Amino acid sequence: MLNSFRFILAGVIVLISSVSLSVEYYVDSINGDVCRDAGFGWGYDQRPDINGAHLLFYENKAITENFVVRNNTFINARNWTVRMENDWRKSLRIENNRIRSLPGVPVIRWITGMHEAFFDIDGFKALGFN
Repeated sequence: MLNSFRFILAGVIVLISSVSLSVEYYVDSINGDVCRDAGFGWGYDQRPDINGAHLLFYENKAITENFVVRNNTFINARNWTVRMENDWRKSLRIENNRIRSLPGVPVIRWITGMHEAFFDIDGFKALGFN
């Protein structure tokens, strides 16, 4: 499969496809984008820390506010749609996104301290996201 990462210089990502991680917490928002096939590109097997995910939020001690994930479509992540390494619920606004997961693939991998949990879309919503 061809690896692709297309973007418009104005900062609006049109399509992110077949990469290990679609978006990491280094941008301030992702709005109206399409991310598909995370973890299905050539780089997946190359990484020492395998993560086929669309959204990755590392543990963060900085004060982060109002990170917006809105009106996006996330299709087919290899491992999980979202990986979150601490409680970002107060910092994130996740609204009106469409998620299509492969059978058996959790929507979120939640890591806090030494604990790890996996949730489907209902569990994701129960955590306070929509």
